[in-house]
Amino acid sequence: MNIYLVEWQVELHAESPQEAAQKAQDIQLDPVCPDCQKGHLHEEVYSDEIRYRDQVLVVEGLKCWLCDHCGAEIIRADQVREGDKLIAEFKRQSF
Repeated sequence: MNIYLVEWQVELHAESPQEAAQKAQDIQLDPVCPDCQKGHLHEEVYSDEIRYRDQVLVVEGLKCWLCDHCGAEIIRADQVREGDKLIAEFKRQSF
């Protein structure tokens, strides 16, 4: 199983770029999980630990889409950009 980043910037598990594109289109129309086809996706806010300058920092406020059935996590490009901004700001404030 490969992970593809498709045009509208969603990370999906798929066998081909075409399958990933179809799953991305399906998510836009219906928030059903593209992995299990049973659960529904909802936005989740979480924290994560990152290593920076030999220290472990906990960054809060990161977002992803989470399936309520299988636990699949889908991170859209806008969520990645927002997370990158949070991490950069956290690094600036930490030192």
